[in-house]
Amino acid sequence: MNSFDCDPPQGDRRRARPPACSSDERLVLLPTRAIARKNIQGALDLCTSLNASLWILGPAEDGYEPELERVLGASNVTTVRGLAHEFSIHDAYAAADLVVMPSTWEGFGNPVLESVTHRRPLALNPYPVAREIAAFGFTFFDLSDVEALDRFLDHPDDAFFERNLEIARKFFNVTDLPERLADLLKSVQIH
Repeated sequence: MNSFDCDPPQGDRRRARPPACSSDERLVLLPTRAIARKNIQGALDLCTSLNASLWILGPAEDGYEPELERVLGASNVTTVRGLAHEFSIHDAYAAADLVVMPSTWEGFGNPVLESVTHRRPLALNPYPVAREIAAFGFTFFDLSDVEALDRFLDHPDDAFFERNLEIARKFFNVTDLPERLADLLKSVQIH
């Protein structure tokens, strides 16, 4: 099972906000590379509905660049690509108002838990492993539930973030990894 730092460094929201995005504009973070299964169109559709900008952190890979250029070119959404070298992933999460994971398939999808540990709401396309992660008790927003997302972004709920973080600490905390591995090794004794 993947493990995460449940107390990551706080990023610098003000400095890391991309210049293309005003401080009062909603910024949606897609903290992944751009490939076909990431469903960039789904992220753009959400941003259109929320009147938000989209920040794609990773590069286009696997020959997806021409398709990405086409999809971005057909959209009216302000899009920022990449992360300047002076900033960290923690800064990107701090700068964002919402994390989006529109993927149609993932092996796990680290941004799902990273959104929790960085206390950011997540709009999620429920790919199969995402449903398994949510089954631990997390609360995420469905990618298509724009109305609920809009309400939450206008009035964030700290208790929402605390509940999700409590679940992450219980099941995905990297500080528990040595103990979990020791227990596993004890259970697999070589005879």
